[in-house]
Amino acid sequence: MINEDPYENKMTGNNNYQPYDESTMVKKTTSDDAGSIVLILGIIAIVSAFSFYLSIVGLVCGIISIVKGSSIRHCSSTGMAGFVLGIISVVMATILLIVSLAIFL
Repeated sequence: MINEDPYENKMTGNNNYQPYDESTMVKKTTSDDAGSIVLILGIIAIVSAFSFYLSIVGLVCGIISIVKGSSIRHCSSTGMAGFVLGIISVVMATILLIVSLAIFL
């Protein structure tokens, strides 16, 4: 009695106890991963669109976010959010670049 296995199933005598079944586990799909990447790019783009020197980085990240997000925006809510952030950041970075070049040139 002292050396009993605490995981042994007493009712059936089966000591191959599996607490989780593969069918009950939530599996992460590739659209979730791609949506996260698009969202991160959109956040980087929107933050860097406020600076003159980083607005080019924001423009590039925004364009990548739009291109990648356009294919997965219907599958993932994070992909849709990244797509929208990409559009807003491209518009903001473009306006900032035009205004900055008009002032300094």
